[in-house]
Amino acid sequence: MNERLVKLWEQANIRYDMDYVFAGVPRDARPSIPEIFAELIIKECLSSIQSDMDSEVMNGTMSLAKHAGMVSAKTVIKKHFGVEE
Repeated sequence: MNERLVKLWEQANIRYDMDYVFAGVPRDARPSIPEIFAELIIKECLSSIQSDMDSEVMNGTMSLAKHAGMVSAKTVIKKHFGVEE
């Protein structure tokens, strides 16, 4: 795993403990650590796309077609994985 994935795995474990274990959430009502990890990966991907979009828009280097493609990619990812904002 690359360093960023290792950090996300660590975040998933911390979030599991802080948000669910220490908060006293019953085990059957908690998401699993892999589920939290997957959510973090998806959010990281969406954030990366948005960051690239913002950077290119600020620099005036993004074509309309590329912008449309990136917006479409974000929409498809969200829909495929059921991400709600």
